[in-house]
Amino acid sequence: MENEIIKPIRPIDVIEKYTLPHIVIKSINDLILEKWDGKRANITITEIYDGIEDNINKIDSVDVLIIIAEKYKESGWIVKYYTPSVLGDFDSYIVFKK
Repeated sequence: MENEIIKPIRPIDVIEKYTLPHIVIKSINDLILEKWDGKRANITITEIYDGIEDNINKIDSVDVLIIIAEKYKESGWIVKYYTPSVLGDFDSYIVFKK
């Protein structure tokens, strides 16, 4: 063990630790279908929380967006998430594209 090489944890190692409850995935799938404009679906963190508020603890919205983005990327989506800067005043959101 003394000679064991310790490496920094990778973001994917942390994300893989989290699983999204079925209700969250269903809610996001429903939002994608509702918001789909033929090219993309933009979904705000507020819309996500409104759909799942009783079924998941409200952890930091950036964490939730990162976890959701990574899980949907694994399923073949192009996913980008946007959060405001310190002085920004918009709701964090995710963009799903084919």
